[in-house]
Amino acid sequence: PDRSKPYKPDYKDISLRRVLQKVIKPSANAQTANPGSNVTVTMQGWIYDPKQLGNKGFQFDEGGRPVSFNVGKGQTLMGLDRSIVGMRVGEKREFVIPADLAYGDQQHESIPPGSHVLLEVELLKVSVKK
Repeated sequence: PDRSKPYKPDYKDISLRRVLQKVIKPSANAQTANPGSNVTVTMQGWIYDPKQLGNKGFQFDEGGRPVSFNVGKGQTLMGLDRSIVGMRVGEKREFVIPADLAYGDQQHESIPPGSHVLLEVELLKVSVKK
């Protein structure tokens, strides 16, 4: 498929305001992400496209570099901010985030307005502010 421009699929199968998620790699680590904790993750991102293998359309983030944010403080996508709670260090999850919990109706770099996104996120570290 042509990856030079994003494909905007029909999103009938995703309900608004609900993030779909599945565990790709489980972890038995006791440290979990909670509201107020600082987390470090790696992630890759695609435009959600149910017509493509793995529902992965145009890849807008190849990941690789760790990213840190405070959970519940609005420092990342609302859908990720809510869904990472309870995730364990070492765990990897796939999140399908509806547009209204991602970038909404705004263009964001190569992501068209109204796009649902698929993120693969691995939780590397959790620390709690004292």
